[in-house]
Amino acid sequence: MLNLQEVKNVIDHLSTEERRELLEHLKASATTSQAEHPLSTEERIRRMDEAAEAIRASFTDAEWAEVEMAMNMEVQPC
Repeated sequence: MLNLQEVKNVIDHLSTEERRELLEHLKASATTSQAEHPLSTEERIRRMDEAAEAIRASFTDAEWAEVEMAMNMEVQPC
């Protein structure tokens, strides 16, 4: 794998068309990365925790006990 300086050296030897293609690739890659993870890991976890708390709060204790029992049941393969 190349380090950053080696990549820069390779880029110096690319044609104008190859540099244009590389630039388009980098732009697309940056857009995809930002779209996939616009929030930090910590923020995504915090939001998931809030959602889980809201879901739990929407059940009565008896309903939640039933949900827990169902989640803990062994399922036999078909």
